[in-house]
Amino acid sequence: MKPKKNIFVTSRAIQGKMYLINKHEAYLLDSVEQFIWENIDGENTIEDIIQKVAKKYNEDPNNIEQDLKEFFESLKEHNLIRY
Repeated sequence: MKPKKNIFVTSRAIQGKMYLINKHEAYLLDSVEQFIWENIDGENTIEDIIQKVAKKYNEDPNNIEQDLKEFFESLKEHNLIRY
């Protein structure tokens, strides 16, 4: 699946922290989540992004796959992305 950002979601850096803003709700991203958000472009698949995260943070993709899939599901549940 190739996740795409909801076009109505904006991202803002406030005092060095990255937030996603959707309507009247804001979501704080940590550095890994920010990296994931930056790679959600409608072209990268979830698997592509898992590989990129694993490479950047020197992790085994198998060890982070479930956590990242849960993060994608959370983004979808909050209407921040779609497939």
